[in-house]
Amino acid sequence: MSRGEFIQKGPLWKAYETGDPAVVLIDEIDKAPRDFPNDLLNELDRRAFEVPEVDPPLRFRATARHFVLITSNNERRLPMPFLRRCVYAHVEFPDAATLARIVQLHCGQPAKTFITLAVSRFLELRATPGLVKTPATGELIAWVRVLQRIGVDEHALELAAPGELPALETLIKMVDDLRTVRAS
Repeated sequence: MSRGEFIQKGPLWKAYETGDPAVVLIDEIDKAPRDFPNDLLNELDRRAFEVPEVDPPLRFRATARHFVLITSNNERRLPMPFLRRCVYAHVEFPDAATLARIVQLHCGQPAKTFITLAVSRFLELRATPGLVKTPATGELIAWVRVLQRIGVDEHALELAAPGELPALETLIKMVDDLRTVRAS
């Protein structure tokens, strides 16, 4: 997606269209093209942007101040000028109780003991030494949904060895990590 397409179709465009203050989420900016972070901050500073890539070129100016939340997974280092202009907040990985609440919200409130057990097994798996890509909350949610759909019960979930958990491939995304889990 080009810069112009992002702005024209994205949350910033919608926020600038409204006359009211808005919260704008720009997720995983570290995956955007290299120049994008600095270009974005320039446009946020001016509270205006133009999209010369479309015909006729678009020009827009915001009338309200918006709160822009930008996330990064640190997969790529962001430019220093960009980082200097941002307020940084590290979000710790959730504890078991918070993960259980997140799963309940996303998975249609399955049985509480099932969720507690699934979260416990997930955290056990995350603690496996040597994983390259540790499973995250998104994988946990997907895993619980898969377990629900294939009819896994608490008993089967409790008895399985870490390397034999049902639908393990939903949690573990790399072949080397799968080998590591199965060997532990």
